[in-house]
Amino acid sequence: TYFCSGGHLKERIKMNDEEVKKCSRSIRSMITNLRDLELCTIATVNGVALGGGLELALACDLIGASQDTQIALPQLQIGNVPGYGGLSKFVQLCGAKKAKELIFTGKRILATDAYDYGIINYVGEDSFEVDTWA
Repeated sequence: TYFCSGGHLKERIKMNDEEVKKCSRSIRSMITNLRDLELCTIATVNGVALGGGLELALACDLIGASQDTQIALPQLQIGNVPGYGGLSKFVQLCGAKKAKELIFTGKRILATDAYDYGIINYVGEDSFEVDTWA
């Protein structure tokens, strides 16, 4: 199982405005297509899912994660807004108050907390257990 931890900000800094727009449009289109699939989609996360990597997981119908997984939407800490649906999905899954706390602070939370907040559907001991669940 493979997963995207998020965008590489050092690479993004090297891009000009047109390259950033093209990349963002491409990612937004891919996430929209994933979200709109008429099949059940399952994200299995092991390690970290930050920013766009988390937004990719949030586009899926179900999310399973190993217990040491950390998630966050840290974009606001560097002046970027999560642009692939993560804001609205956080509010939908865990309510406005908790979503605001997590988004405004960019705080990393463990899979067990994400499960308690309704963001993750399943937490396993390790990636093998999560893959078995999926």
